[in-house]
Amino acid sequence: MNTKYAVLFLCILGFIVYLSSVPSLRSGFTKETDQILRKTAHIVIYAALAFSLWKALPGLEPRRGIKLLVSCMIALGIALLDETHQLFVPGRHGNLTGFSFDCIGVGIGVVLGRMTRHTQG
Repeated sequence: MNTKYAVLFLCILGFIVYLSSVPSLRSGFTKETDQILRKTAHIVIYAALAFSLWKALPGLEPRRGIKLLVSCMIALGIALLDETHQLFVPGRHGNLTGFSFDCIGVGIGVVLGRMTRHTQG
């Protein structure tokens, strides 16, 4: 397991849980701009989560299909739990739209992970 990426994965996961617990994340911009910022944040943070998970997983390089499946399933499971958690936070609304943007981020993250050279550390 690549320890530095595992630590990064856990830090990003903690950040997601923290943000998910905040009752309101309004930016102060117009409603439309606020929505764009939120959805962009979904994509970026889940891309970072999936990328760090991909890099943290032990050497499954010869069987990339398994690594891809494991990375996606874990990251998408976290996204689903995150949206579910938001249903119980006052002022927040977990929904399929947010989950959809999380899925886009996960896809980007694993593609970037596959494009980079595998290193152990």
